[in-house]
Amino acid sequence: MCPDRHGRRRADAAPGGAPGRGPAGPRRPPRPATGDAAPGRGENRPGPSLVHSAKESTPSLRLRYDDIRRGFLYRPVLTRYSQLEPQYGPRSTWRLTPRAARKIKGAAIKAHESGYSLVTFMTFTCAPEDRERIAGGGLVLGHEMRRTLNAVQQRFRRRGQAAFAYIWVAENPGDENPHVHLLTNLRVPRREFAELAAWIESLWGHGWVKIERIRKPESAGRYILKAVGYTIKGEEGTQGTVRGNRYGISRNIMVTEDTFDLDGKYEAASEVLVALTGTLPEGSDVERIAEGLYLTRFGLAFGAGTELHKIGDLLELLAEGELPG
Repeated sequence: MCPDRHGRRRADAAPGGAPGRGPAGPRRPPRPATGDAAPGRGENRPGPSLVHSAKESTPSLRLRYDDIRRGFLYRPVLTRYSQLEPQYGPRSTWRLTPRAARKIKGAAIKAHESGYSLVTFMTFTCAPEDRERIAGGGLVLGHEMRRTLNAVQQRFRRRGQAAFAYIWVAENPGDENPHVHLLTNLRVPRREFAELAAWIESLWGHGWVKIERIRKPESAGRYILKAVGYTIKGEEGTQGTVRGNRYGISRNIMVTEDTFDLDGKYEAASEVLVALTGTLPEGSDVERIAEGLYLTRFGLAFGAGTELHKIGDLLELLAEGELPG
């Protein structure tokens, strides 16, 4: 035993270990550098020839890629962040963000590809007295949706359909009409709609439920975003103020994504991409260039199912100063 700087006694350093921490255990063997496998994502991770292993500085180009194989190629820009005023009390939002819309559309695509097609659309409205409670903060739409969906899921399980998938989005037009839109894979014959609506209304307990059938499940994400009046700029402000979570997605259809910094040799490609985004017509935010390829104000977007090698081919094309299309 030897004294520390405060005069207390501590154990001497053990052989092979840090002072006072005992023997060091065996080191974990290094993970093999396969280059094409990310933890839990299989082939979705770009190879080492395409990306940096770490974001050490602002790269010339950055690639976002998710597990339904959507890609987005853009040049990151450093911006100054103003000091925000501190917020107190429950969080409120007044619109869906582009990131939220991307998650919602991706979840609908993943649901369709995974066999959880979202075929039923429901709208939950609120009675006048409950609208006042929501306005006063005594009732939170997100909390009530989670409670209701937990009860609906139990019905799924009792019927032997354990895989329950859903997306819900809340809105409050004019801050006076709070309601929630729900997409789910619950399959119910049309003749049972009235019975199901009455049962869910009893669970909801705050108003009424309307049920519709989705004719094109592959477009369910766009359907729900259109229902809430989503706009990429959010200038209209028609979605209203919502306290707490504004949307929810079941875990089995959540889309996960990774972001990668591209190798420095693509600096020329970055300049071409910037010039390309500047060619969008005034008032236009997105333009289809080719099948599964879209030009936006911020970069190039690749539709679901895009293979990484196709993105790599396009990068080489941009690096040579050529434009896609």
